[in-house]
Amino acid sequence: MTISLKLMMDYLIPRTKRLVILDQPIRTDPDLHPIRWEYENGKLVSQKTYWSPKGSDSILLADMIAAFKASYSDFDLFIAGDVLNAFVAWMHGSRWCYVVADYDYRRGWIYRKLDRFAYKRADIILNSINKDKEMRGLEPKDGAFETSMPSLCPPTKEENFKPRDGHVIGYLGSLEERFGVDKAILAMPYILNEVPDARLEIIGSGPIRSQLEKMAEGLPVTFHGFLVDEEAPKMMLNWKVGVAPYDNTFVNVDSGKLRFYSWCGIPTVLSTKTLEMEKLITNFETGLTSEPDPEMMSRPVVRLLTDDTLWAKCQRGCKRLVESLECTGYFEKLFLSF
Repeated sequence: MTISLKLMMDYLIPRTKRLVILDQPIRTDPDLHPIRWEYENGKLVSQKTYWSPKGSDSILLADMIAAFKASYSDFDLFIAGDVLNAFVAWMHGSRWCYVVADYDYRRGWIYRKLDRFAYKRADIILNSINKDKEMRGLEPKDGAFETSMPSLCPPTKEENFKPRDGHVIGYLGSLEERFGVDKAILAMPYILNEVPDARLEIIGSGPIRSQLEKMAEGLPVTFHGFLVDEEAPKMMLNWKVGVAPYDNTFVNVDSGKLRFYSWCGIPTVLSTKTLEMEKLITNFETGLTSEPDPEMMSRPVVRLLTDDTLWAKCQRGCKRLVESLECTGYFEKLFLSF
């Protein structure tokens, strides 16, 4: 479940008589199983976890099996958060909404086929960014409602925007090669040369965790594993800098990491060229950018750790970003549209 989709669910739960959600929790752990939540009048009345084989490669199949089981329920609106749930929504016959979390034409032909199938049949299409429609090169069915859902943030919390003591660097997300977490670890010796008491905290799990733990031996790096609900943001309030060390294969990645760091009042160091995140960092001055190289990445991290004036300026930028992307007003207008 992406951050924008979770914000949508949080908005709908207290405002609907009955809501059924089928998805993963936010995927910082590839071994999580699909979960079906059922709410009535804003209260959770049922939660069921569907078994799936261990490993991230089996998650899509497990999602689909769980979706078939959930499809016997009645929905006023079926919100499909991925291509397989979209296929089940179409089979169910309900009015349904296809939420495109991260459209990426490089994911493979099965993904592209299912995405095109869903896009041409959905009643409502919420694209993640404006580029989705251009990259797909399709038109929706007649009468479909289509819009680009902007990058959104939870409502602002003033307590998140206070000065930070210490020199804690943080990473939140899945531990996979393409997310570049190794670069954050490899940057630590360079950072420690300038800031001897710096330390790195990593929240999340994934297939290369043991490899990363071995790489971090002897360094002030702590692995917290997967944290749920409020546990992660509570810990992140101690972070002074957040890193987003994606590799160069990311072009159309969602800005969820940057938005969540910003919501927690944490300036970001971004080490790749992405369409959306680099634009947000530049426009709102929420942090600094670098090349995806450990030594190069260490330099802006050190600047933010040691220059309190620059850090405070970037934290103010984080707050401006969050205030401009608060979700409540957007969803009020969105659901009045259909």
